[in-house]
Amino acid sequence: MTIKIRNRIYLSLSLAGVYFLVIYTALFIYAAFNNLLESPMNPLRPGTMFRFNFQASLASIFFFGASAPAIAFFILRGFEKTSSLEILFFTGVIISGIAEETRLLIPVLNLWNSSSRLLIFLGRICVIARILAPFSLLFSALFSSSDQLENAERNLFCLFAISCAFGFFYPINSNEISSNCTVLYGMKSLFGVIRIFVVITAIITTFINSHLSGNFREDLHGYGKCLGIVLFSAGNIALQFCDSIPMLIIGIVFYSSGCALYLKEMHYMANNWS
Repeated sequence: MTIKIRNRIYLSLSLAGVYFLVIYTALFIYAAFNNLLESPMNPLRPGTMFRFNFQASLASIFFFGASAPAIAFFILRGFEKTSSLEILFFTGVIISGIAEETRLLIPVLNLWNSSSRLLIFLGRICVIARILAPFSLLFSALFSSSDQLENAERNLFCLFAISCAFGFFYPINSNEISSNCTVLYGMKSLFGVIRIFVVITAIITTFINSHLSGNFREDLHGYGKCLGIVLFSAGNIALQFCDSIPMLIIGIVFYSSGCALYLKEMHYMANNWS
């Protein structure tokens, strides 16, 4: 895949992100002004450490929607002339953020007590989004070497195929919707273990790749990437399960700092790797 095609992909993602953000914002404003916006009566919370705040849940969803096109635009500008396979797989993270916006349809359309096919579909989209982001980081670590250049399209296809298959076959429990507008999935512990395992594997692989350079300075930037993955993943999970003000703040800080650090180190290593 050429740099020109990759840049077009990121331009398309940036425009698509803005488009969906405008659509969901318009639906949200319409529902709010017409008193159609519903909050959960007896919220099923993922955690009870902090006080429940439904506005924080909505804000976390909007943050995903706003950050996705913003990150895509900054990548387009910052990596415009940078040849890096790693940044190609980061498209999965962008798409994951856009997909998280679909959770807004639950309060906007008042689907809290529904069992419609739309609700099941929204649940599966959410599962795809939550497995796609960690797998994107893993594929970025595994298939970023120059000898994988000819297989870039195939590897990218495998990334999305695996995530979609996982999302559409994983069990969904449409009778339970959490306080953060998420249709719950079965075997939550197993799903969490899989995600954590994928992230840890991505960190270890990134660490090994940087250590193989045999250059101490390159090692330090590789460690920076590892830290970026940790911060980003922690922030991503915090925002996905956010239903309180403290979780919202923690999620935004970790997500933003982790993403910035990861992309910064990736940009340096792509331009200075020896």
